[in-house]
Amino acid sequence: MARKKISSLDLSSPEDADAAQADLALRIGVGTYGATDEIGRTGHCLDQLTRAGLDVPPAVVIPAAILDQSQSEPDLLRRAIERAITLLEQASGKRLGAQEQDQRLLLSLRPSPLESVTGMPRALLGVGIGILAPSQSAPDAVIRRGLLRRLAAMHDDLLADTLEETIDTVLDAAESAGEAPSEIALTDALAQVAAQNSEALPANAADEVLFGAQALLAAWHAPRLQKHRAATGTSEQTALVLQELAPPMQEGDGRADLSLHDPQTGEREPGGTLTFGKLGAESPLSGTSSWPIDRANAASPQTARILELANAAQRAMRRPVTARIAVSGGKPVLLGAAPIRATAAASIRMALDAANAGEISRDEALLLVEPKSLEEMLHATVDPGAPRLRIAHGLPASPGAVVGRLAFSAEAAEALSITGEAAILARPETHPGDIQGMHAAAGVFTTRGGMTSHAAVVARTLGRPCIVGASDAQIDLTAQRLIACDGRVFGPGDLITLDGSEGVALAGVVQTRRPELTGAFAILMRWADEIRRLKVRANADTPHDAETARRMGVDGIGLCRTEHMFFEKGRITVMQEMILADSEAERRAALDRLLPMQRTDFERFFEIMSGLSSLREPAADMHSAVPVTIRLLDPPLHEFLPQDEDGIRDLVEATGLTAEKIRHRARELAEYNPMLGKRGCRMGVAYPEIYEMQARAIFEAALAVERRTGRQQSPEIMIPLVSAVRELELLKQRIEAVAQAVAEERGASPHYTIGIMVETPRAALRAEALGAMAAFFSFGTNDLTQMTYGLSRDDAGRLMRDYVERHVFEADPFQSLDIEGVGELMRIGLERGRAANPDLQIGVCGEHGGDLPTIQFCEDYGFDYVSCSPYRAPIARLAAAQAAILHRRAEQEAQREQGA
Repeated sequence: MARKKISSLDLSSPEDADAAQADLALRIGVGTYGATDEIGRTGHCLDQLTRAGLDVPPAVVIPAAILDQSQSEPDLLRRAIERAITLLEQASGKRLGAQEQDQRLLLSLRPSPLESVTGMPRALLGVGIGILAPSQSAPDAVIRRGLLRRLAAMHDDLLADTLEETIDTVLDAAESAGEAPSEIALTDALAQVAAQNSEALPANAADEVLFGAQALLAAWHAPRLQKHRAATGTSEQTALVLQELAPPMQEGDGRADLSLHDPQTGEREPGGTLTFGKLGAESPLSGTSSWPIDRANAASPQTARILELANAAQRAMRRPVTARIAVSGGKPVLLGAAPIRATAAASIRMALDAANAGEISRDEALLLVEPKSLEEMLHATVDPGAPRLRIAHGLPASPGAVVGRLAFSAEAAEALSITGEAAILARPETHPGDIQGMHAAAGVFTTRGGMTSHAAVVARTLGRPCIVGASDAQIDLTAQRLIACDGRVFGPGDLITLDGSEGVALAGVVQTRRPELTGAFAILMRWADEIRRLKVRANADTPHDAETARRMGVDGIGLCRTEHMFFEKGRITVMQEMILADSEAERRAALDRLLPMQRTDFERFFEIMSGLSSLREPAADMHSAVPVTIRLLDPPLHEFLPQDEDGIRDLVEATGLTAEKIRHRARELAEYNPMLGKRGCRMGVAYPEIYEMQARAIFEAALAVERRTGRQQSPEIMIPLVSAVRELELLKQRIEAVAQAVAEERGASPHYTIGIMVETPRAALRAEALGAMAAFFSFGTNDLTQMTYGLSRDDAGRLMRDYVERHVFEADPFQSLDIEGVGELMRIGLERGRAANPDLQIGVCGEHGGDLPTIQFCEDYGFDYVSCSPYRAPIARLAAAQAAILHRRAEQEAQREQGA
């Protein structure tokens, strides 16, 4: 009978029930992309194997949507289990709860997460055997005992402890009597104790399946795993796979997990172990003996049959896998397979080797490598085998591992850096005034803030390992100490290790591994660049950032935040004098002193990026410009003034101004909510001379570099926080007037474009009018998310953990773009903007620019580029290639459906 694909299943619908009866392996919600949005990754792998015609024990997948709904409708899970049991009984010809062993249906239950995740509940094996029933044989007793102990541990800690004490008592008694413990006697003793101590344990096979499913889902939603998924931005959803178990039935039966490649190097080298008498790696009982599966034993008939199954699974899934194989009744049985867990270097090698051998296409090779895994090749990592003692756990704001000495101020970090010591800047949270210390530090640690806080954004740009929102620790700046989660105290100069990839701070020196970029990495990037449509730019605030970005293979600079340049020594005082000026004339005098500093910065930017052509579209005319988007000053002015008395005293000494005048000006500029106050273009409208100075510095720098290099420079000048057409009109007129003045003075006209940073919902909604005047839109998704939600991004970290755990949001919208809300505003802005200006260039420059779902969203809706931190650029380049492949497949599928 031909299998029919079922796209969804409504368990209350008789029609769907009748349709499902005909399916031997129920497949639900397999999307056009090979998506796992309903059946999860485990279910999708089983689907691939059955589609390829491989003989896999029957399996039913209860989709994620039904499991989600069952949390508010408990009876729905019971009905789903009953339907699944009916289907499995029909497919296997066996019956759940049958007394005859050859007629008895036993099941394995395992989660099927929608996304790849580390750390999840182990499978339940032998479900339906009747954990409280008498054992019929020793193998029967082994299965029953293992399942009973697992369910007890998941259900009741006290019961689990009681069972372990019972095991010790029975074994001690047998040893005292000089007898070997009986498998049946031990298991039946445990079942008796369990029945006496718990009324909740199931008494029949059907209830046991429901009980097991409930226990597995409760373990999936355990707070520890929820926190881990929230910290890594992984989906909370999972499906549930119920599959017929192939238990050991005779001597020589067992279980093997087998890979055909070395997961560390990617070399084709079979590796695995057949463990006799063992249900599986998840079983609580160890096998009595084992047999290695490798080249040395490949000639063995049993090993050869197992290798043949593993190869068949790998061909079916068209990627390197770890195959789960049971030997039951002397016959190897393929239970399932999953993508091999390998290092990034190994994954790249396996993908390239398979493509070069003609086993898969280049498109498929690119899809095999997880973009996020490239982080381990771009940053140092903590040695997984090294001992570790945790100080605190927070959000993994910027990847990498570093060992350094604690510094509780920017000045202390700089002082350590001068002596050649690596510093870890530890603050409750960072502010723009800490920027020099962050440059000097090797890593950053804060107890407050979220993934788009100041510390997180700057650290990612600098490529520094960073942990934010580590609320289980405390930082006392007055006492200069860090109080760890267990109460230990660390002071200035104490050594700690940051694991920015996991969000964990560790005590002392923990061994790290240096990153290695191999030739295979460069080949993969070249393949990705040849396929992707979406440009990848970098957020770079300093010339050093620009150099890093160029090494990472970007197509240009998508965001240069000019405010960071003013915090450098020798500049901050002049900036402060400008802010403290009593008149426009005094402000312009201070700005005249800042002008050559800004001009020098921009010249270095243009020189670094000069001549860089598209990696995919080599320019015939090497005089063409590489995009460098420069955002004019954005933060409120009070952020540049001293925040404490020591700073005020230093400024008094440097300028001769009185302390009272400085305090008075700070009070004048103070706002209750400065992020929604006089900043960005609002400041430019109030003090147009600031933007005029910056525009002049940009134009003069561009013309100077053009003269030196012979290459045209076309800076993109971005006005931040625009929400009204008149704001853009006023500031555009000012910038154009400066350009005209520079052209008359220098005898050459600068090339430039003017655009806006779309950060407010109003700007997105008024995009048609704004698009008519702008050359480009760049969506600043950090602020756009903040303003759409009415939620401070700096305080979101503490709130979001609770919200994600309670399923208010499926993911932190500051980590992964809210496609339904913020994404809808972006789509509206794009469509309305291009309706007025078809040539409008549109990109994303918030931290979401390196987020994989955001990149897919941008590809699907025709954005021109994404911009992210320099060290995330290779990840974005690969993700953009994958997005292009998946988008093309979706279009082809849509065309086929229309043709049908």
